[in-house]
Amino acid sequence: MRAELLAVVLLVASCEDTTRPVEPVWGKQACSHCAMLLSDKSFAAQLTTESGDRFFFDDPGCMASFVHDRSPHVRVMWVHDAHGWIVANDARFTTDAASPMDYGFAASPDGTADWHAIERAASKRGKVP
Repeated sequence: MRAELLAVVLLVASCEDTTRPVEPVWGKQACSHCAMLLSDKSFAAQLTTESGDRFFFDDPGCMASFVHDRSPHVRVMWVHDAHGWIVANDARFTTDAASPMDYGFAASPDGTADWHAIERAASKRGKVP
């Protein structure tokens, strides 16, 4: 009985809710695209796939490039703004930000660009190392 209880506890603990964003380990979590560390919350992004994998990014452009290059089956994507995580497709972006990988986009309610602008920039730019 004790082993069965332990198995259930481990199973429940390993079930991560991939429909919600989580905080990366700031300053230690590497970007899944360019490998830079995530340190500036104002440019952070993350996505989960249909299979339950989670990926973190230091720049919204890195997330767009990752999706463009790898074509994962994305469940949901988030970007971080001054108030926290928001769904990337619902976000607005400024286009002149000094972002970590120089894509220039930052989530902001005052932004004039949408997620598709970042996707277009990523597809024109090509792969980032």
